[in-house]
Amino acid sequence: MAGAGAVIFAASASPSGGTPQEVDKAGLVAVARACIAAAVPRLIIVSSGSVTKPLSPVYVFLNFFGGIMRAKIEGEDAVRQLYFQRTGCDYVVV
Repeated sequence: MAGAGAVIFAASASPSGGTPQEVDKAGLVAVARACIAAAVPRLIIVSSGSVTKPLSPVYVFLNFFGGIMRAKIEGEDAVRQLYFQRTGCDYVVV
């Protein structure tokens, strides 16, 4: 990652690629830590619709599949804590 201007995290859990806790939470946190360590100026996180609305039908439906929505918001919350009051590194969730 050294020298990168940005990193895009667009991974998500799948039957052949890992559980929501492994990918959407732990994977995102690992990438964020690596970005901070390498002083990557921008981390771009591709999230999911309604991830911040746990009572919405979309959240409820998607969370049924292994808790993917809960893992996503837990990962995003962890990134917020990692980047809190950091200078030179930034993130955005889309």
